[in-house]
Amino acid sequence: MPYVTRNDDGEIAGLFEQPQEGYGEEFLPDDAAEVVEFSAKANAVLADLREKLKKDWL
Repeated sequence: MPYVTRNDDGEIAGLFEQPQEGYGEEFLPDDAAEVVEFSAKANAVLADLREKLKKDWL
């Protein structure tokens, strides 16, 4: 992993374990700077959402 898809600005917009024909066919190593940065941002967003959900449901 990962295969990536990019937005119109050329930034990574999604990661996939397997190639996605016509969508996510570009392979980058796990330790590529772009992959690490995208993963960190995605994890931060998910952590924030988890906290918001906890507050809303408790």
